Amino acid sequence: MNYLARVNPLYFAALHRAAGDGGVRYWLNSVHIERHQSEGVILVATNGRVMAAMHDPEGWLHPDRATLTVQRTNKRVLSAISKRPSKGGLSPKSLWIGESCLVLSANEDTSEEPEPFGPFSLVAERSALVVDHEPLNWRRPIPKGEDTAAPWLNPQYLALFSDIAQVLFPSKYCPGGGMRLIASGENGAVLVRLAAPDLVERFLGVIMPIRNDTLNSPHPAFLKLNEGVSPC
Repeated sequence: MNYLARVNPLYFAALHRAAGDGGVRYWLNSVHIERHQSEGVILVATNGRVMAAMHDPEGWLHPDRATLTVQRTNKRVLSAISKRPSKGGLSPKSLWIGESCLVLSANEDTSEEPEPFGPFSLVAERSALVVDHEPLNWRRPIPKGEDTAAPWLNPQYLALFSDIAQVLFPSKYCPGGGMRLIASGENGAVLVRLAAPDLVERFLGVIMPIRNDTLNSPHPAFLKLNEGVSPC
């Protein structure tokens, strides 16, 4: 097996949720992997409307590759990554990406290449790769503005208001009709307004903030380290 990359399986499964689901534009239905300027790799996924990027400092990309694209993956691999192991069972430690398949390994030594059907291999599945393509220009849409002192929020509360919006406006193409969050400062409550017809002046939500560290910058450290890299 000729492996081209190794990534944290949890990072891969999480970012996979931001990828599209179908369509001819493969770059919107994939997880992109590129070499980090100083350590590991960066994973990026986008469906054209949202984008998620993550630095995996323990990740690895074959020296012959600057980027790699993994098209949408078999659900069996994602399920195995997210599944909690039974008592005494093996849990995924690394996801190896080969020329024609993905291998989810439970080996504590994440640098050891797994045998597809060896004792530490939890799942081995075929997957389509795109290796010769133009790098994804994922940095371009990132806002350059400063932090506006919005508070930290519990993501479960955001999901709760998403559910409420979809009940009130169950549109096939834009469930919920749109949501706007209005911050009142770094430690203040956040107002939730819904943009669907007849809801703008009828609904109001409030989310209380949670305590967390103050951000030094609106951008994470791995992005700042790559500011010297020319845009893709």
